[in-house]
Amino acid sequence: EMKIHASAFLGGLVVANHALLSFALDKPSVLVKANHISSLKESKKPGVSLLHVISPFGVENCLPQFCPFDQAQSVVVGSMLRAKDNTSRGHVTLAATAFEDEQKNVVPEGFDALPALTRSTETEYPELLSSERLPFIQDIIDRALNHNVDSEYIIYTNSDIILHESFYDTVQNTIANEGYDFFTINRRTVSKSRDDGELRTKADLDEIFVSEYEQHPGNDCFIMKREIAEKLNLGDIFIGTIFFANTMSLQAYYHSSNPASFKSEEVIGTFHLGDDRKWSDMRKLASIKQNAMNSICQNQFLQDVCSAEDLAEKRPNVWIHCKRLKKKMQKWVERDFEFNDNNNICHSSLKKNHPETTKARFVFSLGTEGTGHHFLSKLEKSSNFAKLAKTEQWFGILREEQRQSAKLLRGIYRLDDLPTSPDTLDLTPAYEELVKKLKKMQGIVNENIDPSRVGNNEVLSIHLNAFMNFMTSFPATNTTARYTQLPDLGIFYKACQDAEVECGHILMTRDAHEILRSTTKNRFHDHPKRQIINLSMHLNMMISQAIQYSEKLVGCFHFNDPTSLLRQWTGGDMFGWNIDDNSLENAIKMYYSPSRSMTEEERVELVPDGFDLYMESMMRATEMLRTTCQTQLLGGQSEIPAVPLEHPVNKDPPKLLNQQPEIPAVPLEHPANDGLSHLLPPYKIVQIGAPRTGSTFQFELLRAIVALKSPAGAEIKSRVVSKSDWNEGVFEELQSSTESFVVKTHIADERLIAASDSGSVSVFSSSDIVPYSLYTQQRQNIEDCSACEIDQYRSLFDLTDEDVATLKKHMQDYEILRQCCGFQMSKYEVLRLNGCDVSEYTEQPDYPHCERHDLSSVEMSFANSPISFETTNPEFNWAAPGDCARLNAEVATGKGFNGRRLDGCKLNGKFAGVKGSEGTATKTVAAPEEHAPRIGSPEHNQAEISPMLKNSIESERVLKRCPRGHVWSGRAGECVPRVRPHNCPNGQRWNRLMRRCVPQDSENTVHPSCPDGQVWDDEAHECVDIGSNIIYNCPDGQMWDDTVQECVPDDEDT
Repeated sequence: EMKIHASAFLGGLVVANHALLSFALDKPSVLVKANHISSLKESKKPGVSLLHVISPFGVENCLPQFCPFDQAQSVVVGSMLRAKDNTSRGHVTLAATAFEDEQKNVVPEGFDALPALTRSTETEYPELLSSERLPFIQDIIDRALNHNVDSEYIIYTNSDIILHESFYDTVQNTIANEGYDFFTINRRTVSKSRDDGELRTKADLDEIFVSEYEQHPGNDCFIMKREIAEKLNLGDIFIGTIFFANTMSLQAYYHSSNPASFKSEEVIGTFHLGDDRKWSDMRKLASIKQNAMNSICQNQFLQDVCSAEDLAEKRPNVWIHCKRLKKKMQKWVERDFEFNDNNNICHSSLKKNHPETTKARFVFSLGTEGTGHHFLSKLEKSSNFAKLAKTEQWFGILREEQRQSAKLLRGIYRLDDLPTSPDTLDLTPAYEELVKKLKKMQGIVNENIDPSRVGNNEVLSIHLNAFMNFMTSFPATNTTARYTQLPDLGIFYKACQDAEVECGHILMTRDAHEILRSTTKNRFHDHPKRQIINLSMHLNMMISQAIQYSEKLVGCFHFNDPTSLLRQWTGGDMFGWNIDDNSLENAIKMYYSPSRSMTEEERVELVPDGFDLYMESMMRATEMLRTTCQTQLLGGQSEIPAVPLEHPVNKDPPKLLNQQPEIPAVPLEHPANDGLSHLLPPYKIVQIGAPRTGSTFQFELLRAIVALKSPAGAEIKSRVVSKSDWNEGVFEELQSSTESFVVKTHIADERLIAASDSGSVSVFSSSDIVPYSLYTQQRQNIEDCSACEIDQYRSLFDLTDEDVATLKKHMQDYEILRQCCGFQMSKYEVLRLNGCDVSEYTEQPDYPHCERHDLSSVEMSFANSPISFETTNPEFNWAAPGDCARLNAEVATGKGFNGRRLDGCKLNGKFAGVKGSEGTATKTVAAPEEHAPRIGSPEHNQAEISPMLKNSIESERVLKRCPRGHVWSGRAGECVPRVRPHNCPNGQRWNRLMRRCVPQDSENTVHPSCPDGQVWDDEAHECVDIGSNIIYNCPDGQMWDDTVQECVPDDEDT
């Protein structure tokens, strides 16, 4: 085993471990790095015959430059043909086998066509529900062995593995010099794109061969003697997911007398574009488990070999591979797995056949905004049934299919392209995909759920729009297409009919005035006038839908009286709770918080002048929808009783809701909080998400919330946890701490699952990277309205209206500084600061419009926020007032992302600047007369910094820096301790505008119902913009400064 890495290279040895080599050779070792494949010793022995087989597949909707393949396969085929042409000795045969229906289209020219594949995971394991059909590796090997060519060695690589042009000469030299009968070469992972942002093609192979790369630990290139290939017994192990490579390597090592394994950094032999690792998708968990069963249970080979007592001594290389396979079995299948004790595993199956099968019923909750979709989502997320996603793999797959179905249905209803691109709008693909997913989910339920688990009616309700972290009410979003986002149960029920599944709907209602308050005051979805008209239209359409599909009604949910008529709901369960045993009713009582009743005066003030008639129409429609639902649920006549025009008065919460009944033990999502429904300090929070999903926004928001809600003086740790940090135990150190922490990571480490399950941490995610987060942020919601996202955290952290207002202001300033200041600013702002014409970008949704902001004022506002802030990289990002001027002045000298050199006004990727030209930001600001020429200027003459930037640089006010925990006070003329909004003395309260504690009866308070950027004017008795003609009470000798938002000395020179 020790010589695996040794003596195959010219001039010395290539090893991974110096100490191991010294031990193996019993003499000083010589380390020689193989920097290029040409460093291999050229052998004079005659070459051997090589048969290289792959299994390509066709791709629907392929890009023209890659068809009929995807990008990876297209480049692979080009690299294999090139490597064969460059072979100097021996003989190479390229061969391919594919599924019968696409064999003719995907076997490349220059490849021998082997007999087509006749079976796949789709035919053998239909219950796996994977979106891919995968071939079995033994079928591929058998077709290679039966090919009518004389081959001494068989080579198999995955269809996405690119070859170096000298690959076959490397293989020939390795065999000739060392006589290896089996060896593997690990790939190097390189970028999918060129520096200009375009996807790489086979024409870019020379660039791929010398690109920066990341090492990859897995095996996907296997070279073996024919005799070894003939001994493999891989049964039904399929490619495309884990356990395939482990099992194949282990068997080959066992049958080999002289094996070897080369790591990515040792040989430049193979490459891969990107590191998608598609097998880590939640939807493939069942496939992973099935492959594990096929690996361990189909024959006794691995059990007999890997359980041998003297294996480590006699066959150390085989023992190592057994150990790796055991570790993966413990990670993916059973924590306590042992090779000699796996009867329970091998006798289990993904199929759980029951005498009677559970029936799935897909439920759509139909209601307008503000009628309780978030509450229903919370209700389901808190159920025991929902927690199966953490313990049973099939349930995780079901949840993922459920989320995807809800997303498709939401897309069908949103119609965002209708106002702008009606000619390109095509809903058919989304509809057809929805039908497929409904069928798949029915199959999962049939195979895995015992009817006894879902009540007497043996019906499991699967919710498609008000479950977990996915909610769709109407209108669906705050885009310009709100008026097109109308519900249509007809589309939903047509999909159910085509999928041959059972479906139903719930009608959701609420007091009309409360809906308006919720959607225009508590959350701003639209202007009150437009909202009244829009919601009235939606409500009337829902009444029509309810009448058309009355026989499909499941239940009526009235937010003001949520437990009414629960006994009349149909089905065994709802939102993860059983109806028959009162679990659902008790859960509602546990989690329901009645909204604040509205006085008659508040109702009158809420409705805009001149809109009383329209509001009455909305009230009438609300009551008619509720009455229609109740009549249908109770089996009454189809005639709808007349509805009075008078608005319904808010009823006091039913007494049952104020009682404390015996509730079945239901562990909350965060058990560490001792039964409370919101999180409490010390906060132990992990933010996780794939890159470019808004993870930084969520991370900073969570940091701000924790800083706001923590006691004064509390220490809060914050950092990014990288892959190496996980390996070094950083997470365990944080977890054992008694202090609050908020950390960000992109790594879905298995230790995070255990920590979440035990309740020792709360996980928040910005993508579907994990299925067990407390809340999953959707990027689309951030793009639509980032401030609205803050409202989603109200119940989780018990945020008050003042908390939310403070957070919205803080995050608004943060987003401006993030996009408009420093070396990680928006790429558009980089171009603008360098004098480029950005008019073509101003309509882009991510254009930041930095030119509209007074950055000096934003800096001061953010620096004086009651929420503390620490930058992660002050060299490149904003850290204190004055940094915008300092950093932006340097950006304006021709620097882009992280100091990259900017070579023009054209954008060629996600970031501005030439990749690889990053530099270190300087600490000084060049004087205006030394400013570099503006990039893209036709004359390339000397240009001055923009007046706004120049004024910022020259302003003394923005250059004040204070120690941590302090802020600059223009009034005091010095740094003063930062005061938290919840730490005011008795008889005083925090004034958000004035940034200080004020007496309870102080004037100029911030009215809780005023939008961000406005304050309450007692004289005008209305909300007015900050900076309007408001008289603020300042001490004698001082005046109010709108720029810094505080009292300053009344001196013309100030």
